[in-house]
Amino acid sequence: MPKARLKKLSARKEMKRLRGPNEADAAKKDSSFLQLLDTHQRMMQSFFLHQEALLQRNFRLAHRRLIQYERRIRKHIQEEERWLMPVYARAGNVSGGQPQLFIGEHRRIEEFIDRLKALLQKERGRERSASRHAIEILYQEAMFRWLLEHHDEREKQILYPTLDRVTSKKERNVILKKCSFFAKHSNRV
Repeated sequence: MPKARLKKLSARKEMKRLRGPNEADAAKKDSSFLQLLDTHQRMMQSFFLHQEALLQRNFRLAHRRLIQYERRIRKHIQEEERWLMPVYARAGNVSGGQPQLFIGEHRRIEEFIDRLKALLQKERGRERSASRHAIEILYQEAMFRWLLEHHDEREKQILYPTLDRVTSKKERNVILKKCSFFAKHSNRV
């Protein structure tokens, strides 16, 4: 490629960088349910703190952190089912994204958390097999993470874009403000 053309391309990139994000793109993101994916990322960071404690075989701390994660994810699930699912029903039959699929995944997530808590409780007071027990829990958590990633992808590809389609910007903003975890942390990304 000739040097003159490279300079023009570089100049265009620099101008875009100086101008900042496209206003239309920024406005679209600001009023999209896709913003809730940021909430998912923050919750995952909380789960990683639990796993770090588990790797250190500090089962008490791992249990405490799992309880903190559980509170956050149960609140998020409650808000999705209370505020998002009734609006989502307006879309009618969405291929691969019936409301019961999302709700069923929510129940499996809650059941998994209950199993993980029970596994952590089982370890309290036992030090001899702590490493093996941590491995067993991490194995279960790998399956849990697969479920979370699958659920997150379904929401990213189906639920949130469909909600964006069936709502106005004003309605989206009202609903997003009702989602307390999102509203409380939306300025921290």
